[in-house]
Amino acid sequence: MAGRSKKRILVIDDEPDIRNICRRALTLAGFEAETAANGEEARQLVGRNDYDLYLVDIRMPVLNGEEFYHWLESEQPQKAQRVIFMTGSSASDETGRFLRTSGRAFLLKPFSISELEQAVRRVLKETAG
Repeated sequence: MAGRSKKRILVIDDEPDIRNICRRALTLAGFEAETAANGEEARQLVGRNDYDLYLVDIRMPVLNGEEFYHWLESEQPQKAQRVIFMTGSSASDETGRFLRTSGRAFLLKPFSISELEQAVRRVLKETAG
């Protein structure tokens, strides 16, 4: 979007506290942040808005993070590289395998505000252009 100076981030997590903390932290760090409670709600927002980065929980009801990611890969492949996953279940074989094969950045819950901001800035820098 021409003329937009702030990077726009969509936070997708079924836990309201996580969504709100991330949204506030990202806003204070100078980003525009919106939230969605699951992957289906996020798909609807992606259809109406342009985002620079997606912060996606892996385990959610309705449409989980892996399903959302595969949808984004098929619909807007250039945007799929701008995903950072969040998970509290990296120890599970299934989640670990998915994170390795996706090649995307991820944050292990609980993560600090500093870790969140560093990951966001790193992925935005790596995917600029």
